[in-house]
Amino acid sequence: MSTLEEQIKDLEVKKGITYLISIRGGNPSYMRVLTQAIMNTEPFQHRKTIPLNVTSEQTENYGAMDTIVINPHSTQLSLNGQTRALPTLEEEDIHQSFFNNPQVLKKLRQIQLSGSEVIINPYKNSMYLEKLKDEFPEIKIFAPQIKLVDYWDNKFNQRREFQAAGLRIPEGVLTSDFNELKKLYGEIDGGEGVFVTKRNGHSGSGSVHITDKSQLDTLAAGKEYLMTRWINNILSESASFGLITEAGVQIYSVYEVLLEDDVKFRGNIHPSNLNHKLTQEIIDQTQIIGEQMQEQGYQGVIACDFVSDQDHSYLIEVNPRYFGSFTELALMLKTEGTNICNPLVQAYLGNEISISQSEISTPKNWAMYRIVQNEPYPVELTADIGSIVDTTLPEENLFDSYGIHATNPLTKETVVHPGATLARVLSYQPTRDLVKDSIYGTEKAIRALTKPLLK
Repeated sequence: MSTLEEQIKDLEVKKGITYLISIRGGNPSYMRVLTQAIMNTEPFQHRKTIPLNVTSEQTENYGAMDTIVINPHSTQLSLNGQTRALPTLEEEDIHQSFFNNPQVLKKLRQIQLSGSEVIINPYKNSMYLEKLKDEFPEIKIFAPQIKLVDYWDNKFNQRREFQAAGLRIPEGVLTSDFNELKKLYGEIDGGEGVFVTKRNGHSGSGSVHITDKSQLDTLAAGKEYLMTRWINNILSESASFGLITEAGVQIYSVYEVLLEDDVKFRGNIHPSNLNHKLTQEIIDQTQIIGEQMQEQGYQGVIACDFVSDQDHSYLIEVNPRYFGSFTELALMLKTEGTNICNPLVQAYLGNEISISQSEISTPKNWAMYRIVQNEPYPVELTADIGSIVDTTLPEENLFDSYGIHATNPLTKETVVHPGATLARVLSYQPTRDLVKDSIYGTEKAIRALTKPLLK
């Protein structure tokens, strides 16, 4: 595999072009679909655009666009004749590798001197992009301001904001005193344990469901903790998606969240299966927190997580970035004549929003699901993923008819390391039950293809 320096050197500089650089640590198909949706928006119809995808995950199919692969932790790295699937880089790490590289900065300078435009579309903003913006003020970044992303990505700040707004949240406590945490466990536990999370966890990392006080001893002492009551008799974990612009807050969708080990995000099913009352509580609370964020100057995607019992929906956290099934939602809405990236791009360019909530109909009976290699040791695939589930259908055709598909076709003898992705599947079915049956049945079949790696 070529080095980053070699790849960026080969990138041709042209005049009068918009270079659209999308960057995410993993799942290049996600950013490829997002890039294409952005290029199909009204503001880009009159631009000559060259899309560039930056990722740390190697795949056989990046679509019709240039792709730069950051070597460390590449998902398909050939070693000793075998392909290896490894965990991909976190967003901060890939930003550091790319935007701190002297050859990248040199190439960006050449592009600007040529009279061309650079737009960066990150999965999540970072301090490295803010630093880049200081050096290249003409560059446009399709992301909220980093100071607001950092503030709202902090679970402790969120807790304080939720309390100040009087929102319905689980009973809990913020503390940096480990002994106080243990002392308060009995008061917080409502019968099914507690939820403990760190300041900047995401997708379930740094979070744990504790059902016995003795389990607190497994936490790292000396850290700051948020401990909340685990909601008894959970009916559903759900999320909401909306857009915050200068014009206001628009909520577009409410959907079910799929978790592993109670806290680890693995996917979504659209739409939510909650009744009208519980769904409306989610919409109302998302609207309130979105307005708080807007008052602070935040513009961009908002995705809030909720837990519901029979009586109420409780706000758990807000995610100031794209979310797991955003591109699949964009593809589904596209089949209904809506490009959800249109209002997003318009907002980032400071233009008037050209779509309203009433124009968006909720997609029905589909799911995005990530199957993770959970064993503590590497495993080897005994057959192609494509022998279990279709891997050939282009993303733009995923909703043409009912079925289930995988977007990362790992092959026989691939060595998959702990934490890496075995498969990302998308299922579209006539009913919700068939959606769940298809994804969990496919997961079982794919896991059956693995065997411990023999050294």
